[in-house]
Amino acid sequence: ADGPFIHLGFNPKYFLMKNKGSASTNWIIYDTERADVPGANPNDQQLHPDGSFVEGSGKKVDFVSNGIKIRDSNAAINNNNVDYIYSAWAEHPFKTTRAV
Repeated sequence: ADGPFIHLGFNPKYFLMKNKGSASTNWIIYDTERADVPGANPNDQQLHPDGSFVEGSGKKVDFVSNGIKIRDSNAAINNNNVDYIYSAWAEHPFKTTRAV
């Protein structure tokens, strides 16, 4: 699915989201390490911190250089006329030169 793009302004390392319109959906956590191939897209490996199951897969997102691209039509992450809440952490949060 060609879902929405969420502009973050940085390359995300960790992304937490929830369908605000449905009490029956869980919080979903994506990160760059949990992917089948770390750092590869699409990423469909998730953690569900408030569910009866801890880990899951199937709802796809892409981690890109300046945000998140939703690649699934599942209502938990991509539904028309529904608000979502999210939080993200940057891969490299400080704009500093890395000296060697």
